[in-house]
Amino acid sequence: MYRYGKFAKAGDQTHQRYVPDEKDLAPPPDYEKAIPIGTDINTGELVSLSISNKDRIGIFGNTGSGKTRFIKVFVSRLWKGGYKILHCSDVKNDFQDLDNRPGASKKIIEQSGFAPGEKRQPIPKEMFMPRFLYHEYPEHRSKPSYLTPYALGFRDVSTEDFRYLLNPSSTAQENLITNMMSGLKAEQLSYQTLYELVHDTSNNQQLSQAVESSIEAVQNQSIINDTYRKDPLEYLDDNVVVLALENWERYKYSGKERVEMFIANVMRRAREQLRDGDLEGPLLMVIDEAHVFVKNGADSISKQEAVDTTVLGRGYGIPMIYSTQKPSQIPNSDDKDTDNIVGEMSYLFLAPNLDEDDWKTALRATNLYNPNRLQKWRDLFQSMPEFSWLMVDKAASTYRVIDPLAPLCAHTG
Repeated sequence: MYRYGKFAKAGDQTHQRYVPDEKDLAPPPDYEKAIPIGTDINTGELVSLSISNKDRIGIFGNTGSGKTRFIKVFVSRLWKGGYKILHCSDVKNDFQDLDNRPGASKKIIEQSGFAPGEKRQPIPKEMFMPRFLYHEYPEHRSKPSYLTPYALGFRDVSTEDFRYLLNPSSTAQENLITNMMSGLKAEQLSYQTLYELVHDTSNNQQLSQAVESSIEAVQNQSIINDTYRKDPLEYLDDNVVVLALENWERYKYSGKERVEMFIANVMRRAREQLRDGDLEGPLLMVIDEAHVFVKNGADSISKQEAVDTTVLGRGYGIPMIYSTQKPSQIPNSDDKDTDNIVGEMSYLFLAPNLDEDDWKTALRATNLYNPNRLQKWRDLFQSMPEFSWLMVDKAASTYRVIDPLAPLCAHTG
């Protein structure tokens, strides 16, 4: 099948992987037409995907399944194919090594292989972290040099966004915030204006102080800044742009709406810029930990923007990758959520360590699942090699088990 390079044994599997040597003369793949992602473990056939702007891809597997590495298989090759890349929720700063030279390590290449003609390559990246998360690093620890802390500007948010950020804890607070911001336009927002509106709208001192405290918390954490502002989207032409969210779990139970605001904001503004012609696509969006930020049944701003982008983004040149260990916890046909993100998937990639409830949720979104043949699927998942993926093509109603290629870029996870 392969003319150039050499073959390396694929662990204890029956087929072999292609490992290029320095004199590899094979022409590189045409990444604009299709990207190679793996090999069929039964036939050894190279598997490539032609990604369209309408495609939604689900990468579903438990911890340790290789989700991040597999995402990089897509990202590194789509980057070569001219795609802009926006990672909206890198919760572990896993993309910090994208630009490590010379790219994928020889060990990873020998483990997973390349397609003929491929060469390892670092991918330029810019990683932005919300300023309030950046300040969560301990004082005694050097803050990562690859991160750029940033705050939103008032021009980046709507009055509804700010109301969501304030997260009123009572009906009285909610009514006060609604009344004080009624008729107010986003360009009129400033902290001084907001404090003045609190006093002008309410005669209840205790209530006013509670709302002022909420505004002060947003101001002190530099979530929105009157003067300082940086726009990650300005870097998309030359870099993979990453919203880095390490430390987010400190806000998991209190203040999570602040993290969700940054995710929602970068998604919405990218979609709007593509719509208005200020940004040229195609733009791949990656959403990791989807079961946290796009949780079914949740009334979160990040979930709503993800749903809107999943549906509307097809017309603006936005293919998407959703990654999660719990597809049963993102909007799907099994729950009472009116949205169905799992049902929007064009391709599903399911890891062998996925819980049964989760792979059943994913497969029900296709024409392949038959509850009367449940044991067949159980046997298939149990027989899959570690780090392989069950690839389901929803439109073609076909599936195969693939062994993923190595990413072109570095992966140290």
